[in-house]
Amino acid sequence: MPLPSFILPSLLVPEVYGPWKAQKGFVPAQIEAAIKDGFYRSIEISPVYDADDRAAVRRLTSENDLYLSCWLTEVLDVEKLDLTSLDEPLRAHSVEAIKQRLPAAVETGARTVAFIGGADPGPDLRERGYDAFYRSLSAISAEASNLGLTVMFEPLDRFAHKKRLIGPTAEIVDAFARVRAEHPDFGLAFDTAHAALNEEDIAASLTLAKSQIVNIHLSNAVLDNRSPLYGDHHMAPGAPGFLTVERAAAIVVQAARDGMGRHQGLPVSVEARARPADADQAMAILTRTFLEEVLIEAARLLDGQPG
Repeated sequence: MPLPSFILPSLLVPEVYGPWKAQKGFVPAQIEAAIKDGFYRSIEISPVYDADDRAAVRRLTSENDLYLSCWLTEVLDVEKLDLTSLDEPLRAHSVEAIKQRLPAAVETGARTVAFIGGADPGPDLRERGYDAFYRSLSAISAEASNLGLTVMFEPLDRFAHKKRLIGPTAEIVDAFARVRAEHPDFGLAFDTAHAALNEEDIAASLTLAKSQIVNIHLSNAVLDNRSPLYGDHHMAPGAPGFLTVERAAAIVVQAARDGMGRHQGLPVSVEARARPADADQAMAILTRTFLEEVLIEAARLLDGQPG
């Protein structure tokens, strides 16, 4: 079988263009270039603070039928917010801060908004943390729905680096199901590096969460805890990390066969972070090339062709 049309190659703007994304006109220009290239069918952005740029992003993505998601992670980081905090005033303030950013996401034409959670409070307090997660995400999902948006959330690693509450797949599927019982469009953004750093079998985790997954980040990491590179450093794909073309293609094949995102589309991006010293297109070119190779290999595997 060919690669299903619901697999959407996605450009992760905040990562591949991170050092330059705040420059006026930069993000619309990169989206316009991606449209001319014709490869990407989904775009993922962070908040766009200029009103003219928001209007340009909306026009470009709408006219070219690109699925647009807006990651609000930097709002949480910059303002030191925490949607899973046991500190109730902080949690409530964090929810309101995210709600206030939703209209600007709508102005860009985003269909989905996304974010992450806070620190792991430890085994004795995790149940309370999951209650905080449920209350925060239910409230945000309700507000987002009123604005025509869906919500997705990315679990991070629990043990290796980020040490967040919302992490191991086997543990969090029930927490996501609790939100989805009220907000069926609420989804899980699956990051391969975080799953690997949680010492998960990625294929098993994908199977476990397949009904909840609405986005996949093909993210690399060094898994040897003796290495100075160990952890979630948003590194380029390939050695010395675990994410090869072959491993990434197997993930895409599994997503295709399981029908993840069949109805709304499944954005699949390569998460690798550009550095300020890089040329502004260097990481974008590298990740596009890798993703294209991955999708070609995935199509070959789905078609049953020999290597």
